[in-house]
Parts: sequence; C-alpha cells; structure tokens
Amino acid sequence: MANNTTLIGLVQADIDALDGTQTLAYLLELKIAAVKLGMSTTSIDTRLDALDMSVADTATLMENAVANELALPIAPNALVRLAPDLDFPASGATYKIITGINASAGLTTAISLTGKFCITLLRLDAVAAENVTIKLTIDGVVIWDASFVSSNSTQNLLNGLAAGIPQEAIQCNSSLLLEVQMATDTSISLIYLARPIL
Repeated sequence: MANNTTLIGLVQADIDALDGTQTLAYLLELKIAAVKLGMSTTSIDTRLDALDMSVADTATLMENAVANELALPIAPNALVRLAPDLDFPASGATYKIITGINASAGLTTAISLTGKFCITLLRLDAVAAENVTIKLTIDGVVIWDASFVSSNSTQNLLNGLAAGIPQEAIQCNSSLLLEVQMATDTSISLIYLARPIL
C-alpha cells in the first residue's frame, strides 16, 4: 500500500483536477481523504457550495454513505494506537448507548467528544420513518451535512463490522461532534463505540 506522502500527492492531483463536473459523492470522498491526510479542503468546499442538491440526491448520498462510509484507506503507518486501558474489559470500554435524544426542535448534539479517539460505531436507533438531518464535524471540519428519509428504525452511520467484514473507522485528533435533527421524533437513541487513542 502507498505511504502517506504518495497518498497526499494523489489526493492533491484529484483536488487540482476539480472542474465542476464531479458528483457530490466524489467530492465528499475526496474531502474525507483530504481531512484524514491533514490537507486543505478549501477548493473542495467551494465545489460543494456550488452544488444544487435535491432531496433525492441527499437521500441517495446518505444511503451510499451508510453502505460505503465515503472514505479512503490510509496507509498502515497511519493506523491508530489505542491508549492504555489496563482494566479492559472490566473498564467497560465497549459500545455505549445514549437514549431519549429529542432532536425535533433543530440540530441537536447526539454526541460530543474532546480528545483523540477511534470511532468504529455510530448508529441511530428507534428512529421514526421521517426526514432526518445528520451533521458530523471532526476536528472542526464538517464532514457530513445532509438530510434523508429514514427507511427503517436503525440507521447505521458508521459500522465497524458490517456483515462480518471489517469496515473503516473514524479518527478524531481533537474533537468530534455528531448532530441530528428529526422532523417530529422526540426520542431516538445513539449507539457508539469510541476508544481513546495515542
């Protein structure tokens, strides 16, 4: 696999080639890769701001995001190292559940983390079949900000293990903020797994 210097060169070449014909999914994939590599996303954000999104577009985007996580692999030397947890598993460093989130009045914080974490699971549960808005900000950069119509009561935003196949994780170096807005649902749950890292 290529090292990070090579990946930065490839991502920069893709950024330099932006001409307004790229799809939303492509731009978001490119933005996530740039953020993971610590690169500027100004050119990508300009293209994203210029897009005219329909509700159907955002629904398709969210379905693809759930299926593919819209992320690119990072070289092995960039893999996270877990912070010491000498009491594991007694410390309870497994998934956590936040219940009773009322997000009907506007964008509402579902989870806010400060510090360095590896997040392998973000799942909304007990969700009504209605319009949902998801906004994810990592290290001060907005990664997801879209609305879609929930088709079932569980919405896997990030699933570290899907159908037995390991999926990619999200890393934050200073902060992570997940905000949710529901049309009318006043009690949803968030299931997440976030491990402190070095």
